[in-house]
Amino acid sequence: MITQARFLILVLIILIGSSAHSQVQVNGYGNLVATHSDFNGLYEGWYDNEVDYIGASQVAVNLTYQIDEQFSSVVQFLSSGRRNFDASIRLAHLNWKPSDSFLVRIGKIRLPVFLHSDYQEVGILYPWSRLPTEIYYGNPFSTMTGVSANYYLNVSDESRIMLQIYGGGGRQELVEKSSQVPEGLPSTMGNNVLTGDLNNVLGLVAGYSSQNLNLRASLAQGSFVASSRFTNDPNLSPNGQGGFTESSTLFGLELANLQFFNAAAKFDDSRFIFMAEFAKLINIRGGEEEKIIEGAYLTAGYYASDFLIHATAARAYHGELASLLGSQDRASLGINYFYSSDLVFKIDYSNISTNSSVGSQYIKRQVLSTDRTVHVGDFSVNFSF
Repeated sequence: MITQARFLILVLIILIGSSAHSQVQVNGYGNLVATHSDFNGLYEGWYDNEVDYIGASQVAVNLTYQIDEQFSSVVQFLSSGRRNFDASIRLAHLNWKPSDSFLVRIGKIRLPVFLHSDYQEVGILYPWSRLPTEIYYGNPFSTMTGVSANYYLNVSDESRIMLQIYGGGGRQELVEKSSQVPEGLPSTMGNNVLTGDLNNVLGLVAGYSSQNLNLRASLAQGSFVASSRFTNDPNLSPNGQGGFTESSTLFGLELANLQFFNAAAKFDDSRFIFMAEFAKLINIRGGEEEKIIEGAYLTAGYYASDFLIHATAARAYHGELASLLGSQDRASLGINYFYSSDLVFKIDYSNISTNSSVGSQYIKRQVLSTDRTVHVGDFSVNFSF
């Protein structure tokens, strides 16, 4: 990790240097997101009944170096609010493109399991302030270290078929707030960190794209080992000296035979937009199928001049794992204002409910309650450069 100041200095040096080397391209994106819920607990492991500006805010810089006609390299630096805006290398891969029909990437690459995987953090490219959690929060992995090979077949001047095979593995961390922080202490003290290792990944993607339509299906398998370090949860206690002593506990999870399936469709003709996506994650244990999570969403929207008005219905079903029991339903409305092709303002409102008496993966309660509905509002500024 490098500090925020060093990150800004590094970006400045790169921007100056790139002007002298035309084969280096610099671009990037940013999401500045404010989120508020009416829930006296934690939603998605982070949001509570205070306005939050950190959880979904991030800025990234991409550097693309064109080595020759066939080879290029890409490095992406990401500065995320959940990591105190320290910068890390999000992507770093070498590309080989011998023709318009074939592309190979090797290094730290995107894990292409979802419709929006290629631009999962690029908020300007999808309607919502945050991607539907019913699918995307259930799988925190968005990158892996490995190799992918894409083959493209042109069907017509405006449509083509894509086949992709990939393999590898990787480690990723999901940062959550503690659900119980003693009064007088910062809410971010002792954040809970889930560290996951995704190993032996092998996947296949098939897709069709045209001017207005995108169809996609993906299959993947692998193994998963996770450990969670919980702090501030009720193990943070007075130390007898007017303060608190921070302690931690570990939780482990091992899923040796994961299988993932995703199917999605998107239609966008600059007047109407429709999107649907389904995902299912299971584990095979002793020849038996354990359903971990299954989710889907449907989005419809209408473009009116510089505005997009959209609505989404989503649901997630959780399976046999104790920490993932229950289901979650969402109904949301949003409006986007396109100031330019590089700057979008968004407002979203969501009504979210769960049918589990102990909440779901997304809603963590300090006190059990029969009230199982959470209202969440988002305002975001999304930009690219």
